[in-house]
Amino acid sequence: CDPAFIYESGWDKARSAAKKDPNALAECDPFRDAAIALAPILRRPPQDVHEMLRTNADLRRLFVAQVISYLGDWFSFVALVGLIDDLTNSSFLVSMIVVSFSLPSFFASPIAGVVVDRFDRRRILIFVSLVQSVAALGLVLVGADTIWLAFVCQSIISALAAIVKPASEAGTPNLARDATELGKAQALFGSTWGVMLALGAAVGGFFAATLGRDTAFIINAI
Repeated sequence: CDPAFIYESGWDKARSAAKKDPNALAECDPFRDAAIALAPILRRPPQDVHEMLRTNADLRRLFVAQVISYLGDWFSFVALVGLIDDLTNSSFLVSMIVVSFSLPSFFASPIAGVVVDRFDRRRILIFVSLVQSVAALGLVLVGADTIWLAFVCQSIISALAAIVKPASEAGTPNLARDATELGKAQALFGSTWGVMLALGAAVGGFFAATLGRDTAFIINAI
């Protein structure tokens, strides 16, 4: 149960060693002890992150903007999937909405880095946000006769979203005051997308069900 042994050997070897001794297996949980061993390395104290956001206004504004952007992407996507399903009752078209959410980002990613390096990142983020807002408002016009508009608007939003992440990441070193703060900021921003995936989908579903899908689209655009 020595955490140092678990850390150096890995979880699988530690568990195999514990299984050779039933008594040790009863007393030792390699997964628990591995977590204990790795905790000092992986842990980012919440109070340190809070202090960083409190004292660094530039990083705080970038973090808030990133949260709103990611939250809105999933917020709108859930409402759009439900709308297409209701209008067409077609599993194929619903799956194509999912494709329009992911494929444009895939194609835009290779050029996103070039764009971010060549132009002013602040202006890029402002321009991208404005175009995404217009595209998000366009989703309000989607109806039985304008299904195609859903794919166009969602593709524009997704393609431009591929530029937001590298632009934010490239600007972070210029906003951090030292190497320690940079590491905390990168860890925080790196985890934001996954958290917003779950939170945005849940909040988007709630708003779409209670206030209507058009309301969800308008809130996302704003």
